[in-house]
Amino acid sequence: MIKLNRASGVLAHITSLPGPNGIGDIGNEAYKFIDFLYKCNQKVWQILPLTASEKPSPYSGTSAFAGNPLLISLEKLVDNGLLVQSDIESNRPTFGDRIEHNKVFQWKPNILNRAYNNYKQNYLGKLKNEIDTFAKKEHYWLDDYTLYMAIKAEQNNQTWSKWPQGLKQYDKKVLEQKRHEHADAIDQHRFLQYIFFQQWHQLKRYANQHEITILGGIPPDSIERHGQLWNNPIYDWTGNLRKTNFDWWTRRLKKCLKTVDVLRIDHFRGLEAYWAIPMGSDGKPKSPSKGAWIKACGDEFLTAVIKVLGNDLPLIVEDLGHLTKEVFDLRDKYGLIGMRVLHFAFGSDPNNLYLPHNYVQNCVVYTGTHDNNTSLAWFRQNATKKEKENLIKYLQKEGDPEHNINWDLIRLVHASVANLSIVLFQDILGLAEDCQMNNPAFTPDYEENWNWRFKWKQLKQSDKDKLKLLTNIYGRYRPKERLEESTK
Repeated sequence: MIKLNRASGVLAHITSLPGPNGIGDIGNEAYKFIDFLYKCNQKVWQILPLTASEKPSPYSGTSAFAGNPLLISLEKLVDNGLLVQSDIESNRPTFGDRIEHNKVFQWKPNILNRAYNNYKQNYLGKLKNEIDTFAKKEHYWLDDYTLYMAIKAEQNNQTWSKWPQGLKQYDKKVLEQKRHEHADAIDQHRFLQYIFFQQWHQLKRYANQHEITILGGIPPDSIERHGQLWNNPIYDWTGNLRKTNFDWWTRRLKKCLKTVDVLRIDHFRGLEAYWAIPMGSDGKPKSPSKGAWIKACGDEFLTAVIKVLGNDLPLIVEDLGHLTKEVFDLRDKYGLIGMRVLHFAFGSDPNNLYLPHNYVQNCVVYTGTHDNNTSLAWFRQNATKKEKENLIKYLQKEGDPEHNINWDLIRLVHASVANLSIVLFQDILGLAEDCQMNNPAFTPDYEENWNWRFKWKQLKQSDKDKLKLLTNIYGRYRPKERLEESTK
């Protein structure tokens, strides 16, 4: 059983970092953010998925293993001699305060392509051995990913189900021919993956040296009246996955735990049972209300994972949404760390699972997640009259109820018995409207979503002092001690 030591941290994705190139990256601003966390006695930086994506949503990945090239630091490529500063600045668009995804998607890949060409012309001998070593080590996913991306470009970025039969049915002879045809494009994707993971592991090393643990992911489930339709294919749990003893999943988790220190499994309830929506005669999915719960094989899966990766896996599970006793039993059988979200706490009675007095130690508590509004905006816009009244009573607050409500909620999670408390960075900044990272009502390719970024001038010294003070008061910082997992 894994138990996290008492600590606190901040949730902010890489893309939300400031910088001149239209989107946050794993360059200098990320190091500066780690310095901020360290100075405020924070022990955890929670991020969203780093996987490659061609849409604004980091959850719409083109691979479960590959890193997102758009997060590569161009300035670090200048430091490495693969670019010069004029390569970046000569045709850089004028970017606004938020991420303009279409501009970034059109501009940044061209700069990365220039770095690849510079590598071929000037640094082939210097880096080739390192890239070859990387490719050999990561071949189990890298070979197929690079080929897939090359073919996807050839097919005008159509989804694979619309490709010619030989390609979408994985005809090995046809695919081998494509490997020869697209050798240069495959090499470029291999180069970008090498660069991404080189830069990422340098950043992660810096974080760990400063006693900061990297925690990956977290999407809560906000159900709409008629249900949600995500258009995700269903895992073949009882077919090929079971036959291979869940080897693909085990490799995926192993790779993730080399990329981050602690990992969260999204929508954990889907390992016990998942909502499957049938396809209509027109080839499109029916309404979510036409679906049904299908039993999964989470027990077998977790047994297989533990057998390969060990008992003490640093896993947090998103036990939110439509929960049953079976979901909790599965979580507790394997000693997995659950979640609480404070925004969900004030709509019912004192037995509400998300109220701080009902927490257990071995859980992670959030003011809100990236799918929630900021705490100030939640109080103004989303909280019902009943929720506001219950919150004010819980706080025993007098005077203007909205005054410092973000810090009231931060204080509640930090004061709780939960071993780990995570705060939205927007709450520390005291931000309100139009600063929500993701609105689940929007589709993954909606450009006005996933576009929030901050500026350092928004972070006041008084905010840093208050965060550090609350962290210390409630015992979430111990000098010279890293956040580590210990067996119970």
